[in-house]
Amino acid sequence: MNNTDSQIKLWRSTVVDTLTNSTESSVSSISSNIVFSGARQCISQALREFDMNRTDYVGIPDYSSHCVLDFVGRIATPVPLRLLPKDRASAILLYDQWGWEKSVSARFEITNEYEDVNIIWDRVDSLPISYQLIAENDQHQADAQIFSLKKTLNGFGGGLLWMRDNEDFHKTTSNDKALVIELFDIVRRLNDQELIKRKINRFICGECDINLDLVDWLDKCDLDHLSLQEHSARRARIDICVNNLGQEKLPEWMQHQIENYDMPAPGIWPLVVNIDSNDLIYEISKLFNFETRFYHFNFNNSYLYPKWTKVLALPLHSELSKEVLSEFFFFIRDFLY
Repeated sequence: MNNTDSQIKLWRSTVVDTLTNSTESSVSSISSNIVFSGARQCISQALREFDMNRTDYVGIPDYSSHCVLDFVGRIATPVPLRLLPKDRASAILLYDQWGWEKSVSARFEITNEYEDVNIIWDRVDSLPISYQLIAENDQHQADAQIFSLKKTLNGFGGGLLWMRDNEDFHKTTSNDKALVIELFDIVRRLNDQELIKRKINRFICGECDINLDLVDWLDKCDLDHLSLQEHSARRARIDICVNNLGQEKLPEWMQHQIENYDMPAPGIWPLVVNIDSNDLIYEISKLFNFETRFYHFNFNNSYLYPKWTKVLALPLHSELSKEVLSEFFFFIRDFLY
């Protein structure tokens, strides 16, 4: 198998490069002082904004990650959505898995079932053309919206929190700058100790209210232009998937997102294959040098009533070249349903 350090991961691990032929230059509508070090921090902050505490039950999706459990649990009590009592629900975290956005009716299904509950829309896997515009346009569908710059644009950190009551992205004042400077000094002295560096970076993204690398990156880039560029790149890879697989077998809500370019671009394609073996993952890594994994995907247009199917997760970000993706489909066609 290829060296995993050089392997293309499911989610991007490098910064999106501005295209050399780009002549656009503008000031980003999102400044560094409103960006959290990590998107997971946005979960806890949203619950604080709702004035919640340990007695509040927060509904979370099946198969929630440890960071969701952690950052909900720091403020309130996480409860699997299928077990959430209607008379005790304070908030519900809705997750658009891998950036596949369920319909408006799916979100209304939640608010009809749970009256007066606060809705946190977890959109960390979604890449919009513009974070500002999509949050504004969709603000009446949720009380809070969360986006991730790490998963979509840079591979190392950054989260955005939109609160409907404030009608804008915002965060609390940073107090950890001195601590982060000390941590960065440690990192600079570590030389080639990459494991320790990664752990320190995870600590900064999870526990500190400022990330100096993130601030430096945001001050140098036009976030709006980068999101537009990478959105287009993801869409080009979705086109390759559709050209090789068709879209007729997909549910209507997923077809709708594919056909509507202005909607956020998903980050992973759920590929249904006729084999359930790590040998396939090994072979893909060896031949094409990118990561795939078997996960469960909810193809149902409902947060309340998921229907899980085991799939092969296929990356759609621009680190994976269109040429390699096209070659992959020649290989995988014998394993497709």
